[in-house]
Amino acid sequence: MLFSQAALNATLNGTSAILLAAGYAAIRTGKREAHKRFMISAFVVSCAFLVSYLVYHYRVGHVAFAGQGWIRPFYFVLLTSHTVLAIVIVPLILITLRRAWTEKFDKHRAIAKWTLPLWFYVSVTGVIVYVMVYQLYRPVIRTRDESTAAAAQRIKVDPIYHIEAKDRSPSSIVRLHAIIAKNGSVKSLEVISGDPKFVPTAVDTVRNWHYQPTILNGEPVEVETTIEVLLDF
Repeated sequence: MLFSQAALNATLNGTSAILLAAGYAAIRTGKREAHKRFMISAFVVSCAFLVSYLVYHYRVGHVAFAGQGWIRPFYFVLLTSHTVLAIVIVPLILITLRRAWTEKFDKHRAIAKWTLPLWFYVSVTGVIVYVMVYQLYRPVIRTRDESTAAAAQRIKVDPIYHIEAKDRSPSSIVRLHAIIAKNGSVKSLEVISGDPKFVPTAVDTVRNWHYQPTILNGEPVEVETTIEVLLDF
């Protein structure tokens, strides 16, 4: 199973949102100690997210949004609000926690009414941004890279399945259009060219292959490619 740091970041954001909601519910019912534990946990999770986020983008750089049409301006408005508030919320969180830690609860409540909804918004929109960039609008990558699937493959075929073809030619090449899934399995195949008598064996063989997943911006992606299968008897 492939590790996805972007998915980890989204999970941390989602966990933070759940802890914030639980902390709010606890204080509304007068459970101060439970509220304290939930909010400290949310702070720790958010710190872990920040470290993971910085490491991820240092490693992979900018990740472009592939969506087109009306969704594109919507995404950038969402991303801008998320980014700006993520910067603003840091000092607010620190001040809010400090006031609670020093038991200045009147001042704590005064600032918490702003900190909590903004913190919750940043956490939730972080998950939405992940879903939009890495799931809903993830591009299919087209490649001819021989390290994935473009190199011609040579296989041996039992002649009992192709006696007529064997009598006519000692070998044949079948060209296939393939989509390699994120996990390296063959997702789909279409025949481009080749002797029809060789096609079934070529297709069946390729479907059993498993490729090294292609990584783009630190994430596995689907790969569209052409495979040449050389069958020898």
